[in-house]
Amino acid sequence: MVILIASDQSKVRRGLADRLREMTGQKVLTAASVAEMETMAVAEGALDLLLFSPVFSIGGKEARARLRERYPELLTVALVDGLSLDQLVTLVMQWLPAVETISRGGAVVAEPEGGKLESLGDYDLIELLRTTDRTLIYKAVQRSVQREVALERLRPELATQPAAAREFRRMVRASALVSHPAIAAVYEAQEADGEIFYTRELVRGKNLTELAADRAHFPQDVLLQMLLTTAEAFTWMQEHQIPHDPVLPAHLYLGSNGTPRVANIAQPEGNGAEESAVAMPVLAEACLRLAEPRSGKTRELSHLLGLMKARGPHAVNSWKQLAREARQGLQRLAEAHTSLLPESRDRQLARRRLQQKQALLVLAAVAAGWAVVSWWRQSSRAKVRDVADMVLIPAGEFIFRDGQKRTLSAFTIDRYEVTLADYSAFLDALPHGEPNRFDHPDQPGAKTGHLPRDWAEVTAAARAAGKWKGHPITLNAPVFNVDWWDAWAYARWKGRRLPTEEEWEKAARGPEGHLWPWGNEPDPARANTGSDYSDQPSTGGQIDGHAWWCDVDAMPGDVSPYGVAGLAGNVSEWTGTLVPDPDLPDLQVPVFRGGDFHQTVPVPLNVSPWLAKGALYSQPFLGFRTAAPPSSP
Repeated sequence: MVILIASDQSKVRRGLADRLREMTGQKVLTAASVAEMETMAVAEGALDLLLFSPVFSIGGKEARARLRERYPELLTVALVDGLSLDQLVTLVMQWLPAVETISRGGAVVAEPEGGKLESLGDYDLIELLRTTDRTLIYKAVQRSVQREVALERLRPELATQPAAAREFRRMVRASALVSHPAIAAVYEAQEADGEIFYTRELVRGKNLTELAADRAHFPQDVLLQMLLTTAEAFTWMQEHQIPHDPVLPAHLYLGSNGTPRVANIAQPEGNGAEESAVAMPVLAEACLRLAEPRSGKTRELSHLLGLMKARGPHAVNSWKQLAREARQGLQRLAEAHTSLLPESRDRQLARRRLQQKQALLVLAAVAAGWAVVSWWRQSSRAKVRDVADMVLIPAGEFIFRDGQKRTLSAFTIDRYEVTLADYSAFLDALPHGEPNRFDHPDQPGAKTGHLPRDWAEVTAAARAAGKWKGHPITLNAPVFNVDWWDAWAYARWKGRRLPTEEEWEKAARGPEGHLWPWGNEPDPARANTGSDYSDQPSTGGQIDGHAWWCDVDAMPGDVSPYGVAGLAGNVSEWTGTLVPDPDLPDLQVPVFRGGDFHQTVPVPLNVSPWLAKGALYSQPFLGFRTAAPPSSP
């Protein structure tokens, strides 16, 4: 017998070759590349067994096909990384006599050469897909109906052991209880001629682990749908009290038609109700590897993956939570996409007629009252208005997130977001020679001030009631481009603090726990959201009247039951709540909440928080407001 070991790992290649020569007395060759593998095999003139490492699995496929044509009796085996040399030697030695004696799940897999391996009852075994310590899993064809199935067979050496056979039957019964459209269905179980096996739906496509190995990438809507399907499937499993194995990326498939599917991993006993928190960060990492490079907006997916990797009360750690967040992310993406679709001809004509009527009315109003408009522009927009009022939020119970009941003491919160004028007063008040007087104790030394990015240009445009980046702006607009350190320092200067996430949500949702400040139905016209967001000023603002920010008191419909304004739109807002960084749990990152002009639709107030990339994070769509005890001014 001639054996060829093709591996890019020299220790595996040489060590395995030496051991096999010693134990089998056969001729063993080694190759370090695909080209060397084929050249050596052809030069030898004979080859019975080819062992190759995963790096040759894809690139060496054509070469292996040519070698099979040259040597029709050639057997090929893929060796999976991560095993010790002793484990590999043991597995290969057990494999040599016959393919049925493969020893470890996924460690050594025979490549089928075409045709069938054998038959079991009404089934022809076509290909060995993978193995476990108890079973062999094949691709098979049911002859009577010509249906391809997955056939899982108890290992022949275990079929005669009563305890192993009993446990296998229990596993099959548990799998058969599953009836969910996303989970592979069980067809039938059989016992004949000492063999015990069952068949189930053959899940087509590749799982997340295989897709990552192929270096595949997908848009965020595909991965959000994968997470939603997974969450719904395992929520169903929990509701029906069906235990299952821990969920791994290898259990989640993307079908050839793009439809997500889930492997049937039900077990007679398990810990499925508690393991979801363990699965979340693992699935998040798998999806992160498959996400498209950030060439465009991936805010929905990156937000959800961050929550899945987070710890503590802000984390998404249950299947029901994951389903809700993924569903809302997909809804926002769909609504953003719909808003960009071309209108039908009838809708275009109707819109043009309406625009023409509106234009005539506007021209008439301008002609009749230009003086009034001019005066208003100078005296109202350019003038700084007093919006420093605070609102008392009474003590008591409130609804948090998805129905949790929490209790808070009374507190006060700004009725409006902190404005450019407010923040300008803070900067002017910083004492000369003592600019760090109000800094957070942990503020990095490299951050030496609190001047927001582009501050001079922004405030110059705001004082003139002009435009910045083509968008109207006044000193009554919310301050933006401030990081968390800036917001914290401003609040301290005012003798206040940033509201906690719980306080922010109570002030926004009111005593009834509304999904939006005004109630439970979305209404893009009531808040300054991204429903009509555009980088081009001339093409935005058709729905709520503002493409980017607006004055903090410009949207009277965006007011909570307590009278707090601007929580569903304008700018998102920093809170004082810090949570562990999903990627670096020893570090803390701040939470910000609320809708803004950059998001596609009014964001329900019960959604999980946005986790900042760090306390230095700042954006044109992110500002803040302050809070204080009831007795504070």
